[in-house]
Amino acid sequence: MSTTSKLMPERDAIRALFAATDQGDLAGVTSYLHDDVVVFLSNREPIHGAEAYAELYGQVAGMLAGLRHEILDIWSAAEDPSVWIVQMTVHYIRVDGPTVSLPCCNVLRFTEGLVSDYRVFMDMSPVFA
Repeated sequence: MSTTSKLMPERDAIRALFAATDQGDLAGVTSYLHDDVVVFLSNREPIHGAEAYAELYGQVAGMLAGLRHEILDIWSAAEDPSVWIVQMTVHYIRVDGPTVSLPCCNVLRFTEGLVSDYRVFMDMSPVFA
């Protein structure tokens, strides 16, 4: 875990997390994740742990020429300041050339300055169709 990410406000950490994701910086990505993070990707079985998330990310990224998260808005939950909602468009560049842009909403819970619960709400099937 990165001590730098522990000191960043959540909004800045969210932006940095997606910037690291877009750059393919797995060490950077996992520095914002709690070691025992639980990640829910749509209707798939939950992924347990930062290492498992990095492994899955590597597999998905290996099937793409690139990706970019366009953050549209970030809100904190009124009833729980540790929960943040991120609305975005994710642009996936397929290896065969076309870019597929999809709406996405992520819900992130922070514990001790790191993401401990990471929920992705989107349908990625058009990327691989």
